Amino acid sequence: MTDTKKLYQQASMKTVSDLKKMAYSIIHTTALSELTLPEVEEVVELVGRIVPAGNVPGTFFAGPAAVIWGYQNLLTLAGKNPEDAFPEGTWQFYVDYALREDTARHVNETHGFDAVLNEHDIELNPVDRITAWVMTAIHALHRYDDLLENEWRERVYIHLLQVVTQHEPDARRYVQLYRRWERKRPYKRGDDVKSGETYPVYRRRKFDEFLQKAIIYLSDDLNRKWHESIEKTTQEALPAYQKQMSILAYLEPHTYQENRIPISLEETCVGLIYRHEYYLIPTCQPHSHEPADVTTIRNHVASIVNAESRSHAVNLTHVARMKRTEWSRLRKKLSKDTIATLDKLHHAPMPCMLILRLMNGISLKRLDMLVSK
Repeated sequence: MTDTKKLYQQASMKTVSDLKKMAYSIIHTTALSELTLPEVEEVVELVGRIVPAGNVPGTFFAGPAAVIWGYQNLLTLAGKNPEDAFPEGTWQFYVDYALREDTARHVNETHGFDAVLNEHDIELNPVDRITAWVMTAIHALHRYDDLLENEWRERVYIHLLQVVTQHEPDARRYVQLYRRWERKRPYKRGDDVKSGETYPVYRRRKFDEFLQKAIIYLSDDLNRKWHESIEKTTQEALPAYQKQMSILAYLEPHTYQENRIPISLEETCVGLIYRHEYYLIPTCQPHSHEPADVTTIRNHVASIVNAESRSHAVNLTHVARMKRTEWSRLRKKLSKDTIATLDKLHHAPMPCMLILRLMNGISLKRLDMLVSK
């Protein structure tokens, strides 16, 4: 408990320090010029005490709304509308600010993939194995909006159902509904898949079937209210949610935050690291929105696997470990060719990066070769 308390205090002090720098910087650029320094100090100290930013090992802090509330107070005192300050929503602000130093990692486990291959006594050569994962990443990108919509529907539909039934005698029937759905939610298409059903379509159908059984005793009046709430909320919130959660963007680092710069689906690539060298494989067919053809992708992968290495590996680990505040300074020292090469990584959304046989470095030179010809 003593160690945890100490960690908490250290994180609080760091949060206060960062917030003060941010607030003072804003004041000097007139955005919060109506604030006095004592007012800034008061709100910043309160925010720092309630929820420290970043990750404190071994400790979980609840109550992210407190950080947003504190920042909104800064804006309100300055006479600025909080809604205008959060164009992507207040929760996106919290994710960008308070969790920016979290030790989150994204990984893809391949145990299930290999388990199925072993079950059917299938052995894949390197080209087919890599092709399978590249195509998985490509289809995930193309269906990401549908995957997000499913996630949103499942949570919001059940929540709204709980709201409209909260004062009913059988309200308890719906309290644990989402937990029950979690136990039934399919993570792949089952034997009852219909012709042409993608995984998002299949999952949506299974959820709708689950709901129909759950609301069998719902009165017509409550059913109508529920659907009215769904329609209203869908129109108002779903597009914003999909925009906020989209991975079709890259982060442009600044001193206190990153700016999200959107990219189009046609621009996206799957990043493939093979034998120290980095390749970008387009996710769309040329001049089309359609997913890249599997035969074309396999030919690309085969050319990569069979190619001889012709460049010296450059270790980029230090770039990944660099603090946000140092990036702009370093960028000015890099050559135009290096910057142009690094900027091509903007087109490879991180959750779709496929990294294979990564040793000690990555060749920047070979990144210039887009495998799209």
